[in-house]
Amino acid sequence: MSRPALTSLTFASTDALTSVADLLGRTLGLVFEPRSSDWRGGDYFLAGDWRTAYAELVYVQRNDDLGEPAEPEYAAYPTLVYVECTRRADHLEQAVAITDLVFVRREDWDDPRDSAATSAQSP
Repeated sequence: MSRPALTSLTFASTDALTSVADLLGRTLGLVFEPRSSDWRGGDYFLAGDWRTAYAELVYVQRNDDLGEPAEPEYAAYPTLVYVECTRRADHLEQAVAITDLVFVRREDWDDPRDSAATSAQSP
């Protein structure tokens, strides 16, 4: 069985946004940019190039969706970390395991660019 091309990971934390972004920056060598969006619970941090399709992006944001928890199952955790479109999920899971972040979810899928390339080659 082949490995998935892309993976999304979700983690939760009881620590503040800035603390989690600093921790991930040191642990994973990421550079976070402060941003703001109502959709992401107000102020949040982003690492990665959002302008590139299917690029790895890491969001550190509040567990807040207009006053309700964005992830209700993890309402006790005020901070969430979303890793999107990573091709190094196993490495990230191992690296984050040494921190106090709580692993929440992993979703694997095929890279849509692979199926588009295959379709273009078919007669």
